[in-house]
Amino acid sequence: MTTSYKSTNTTVLHEGFKIQGKWNKKNYEIQRLLGEGTSGKVYLVNYNQNVFAMKIGLDEISLQSEINVIKKINKKLEPDKKIFIDSDDFELNGKIYSFYIMKYIQGLDAKLFLNSNGQQWFHLVGLNILNQLQKLHQMNFIFGDLKIENVIVSEFGKVTLIDYGGVTPKGRSIKQFTEIYDRGYWINGTRKADEAYDIFSFAILCLILTGALSISNLTSEKRSGSYLLKRAKTNPHCKRMIPFLEKALNGTFSSTRCAREEWKKLMYGNGFENSNSIELPWLKPALASSIFVLVVTVYFSFIY
Repeated sequence: MTTSYKSTNTTVLHEGFKIQGKWNKKNYEIQRLLGEGTSGKVYLVNYNQNVFAMKIGLDEISLQSEINVIKKINKKLEPDKKIFIDSDDFELNGKIYSFYIMKYIQGLDAKLFLNSNGQQWFHLVGLNILNQLQKLHQMNFIFGDLKIENVIVSEFGKVTLIDYGGVTPKGRSIKQFTEIYDRGYWINGTRKADEAYDIFSFAILCLILTGALSISNLTSEKRSGSYLLKRAKTNPHCKRMIPFLEKALNGTFSSTRCAREEWKKLMYGNGFENSNSIELPWLKPALASSIFVLVVTVYFSFIY
């Protein structure tokens, strides 16, 4: 893919607009805008009667860097789990724009999912976020821009991380982040791409999802790790998570694997409040399905 521009374009492409790739000649039809940020816009598009996510970049260099990272990750994924589809350029009003195509993940962001399905899913969603982070870290990448909007939750609490603009090789400086999830913003560490950076962001995400931390009315004097722990300790939903949050916010987990194991102990052991009677909502449909299969099997066995 070749481009030679840096754009600040704010044009929104509307439903039905057709894009033809300059090099691969594939035709994509815009369905709707999915989201936008400082690095570009993401659209739902149709190609050969299938839907995909298309990201159109505002800066050729940063988009190409993002594409390079996604391609490296893609090579390490199983065929049915690959996320990168295509990349190309297109022309609009005399300007050349770069884009790439990814697998479209249907679901809700973490906050909307919990609001719609209940807080009893919080623990499983948290575990699945850590699962995804661990897989990425094992590939020697840090996600970097972990936030509610970049966590898509689908059926049975399955989690997919989206927007790879912040993904950074381990050891380098985080290239894209959102302030409130950034440990540098909280004066609680550097912006070096290490596993502890993502774990810190995960802790912030937990504080927001439980209502312990509000993103409004934050002032500079509140920007400290001690303030975050104070917020956690005064929130009943975080009571049993305090040991985990202390380690996550202070960067004392040696790895994401260790953080994940401790989360599992909280989830299935005696950590979370009322854990002995903790509701496992994802088991209900699975149990119902198992009972149905058993009944059908017994029925047909009896008939035949």
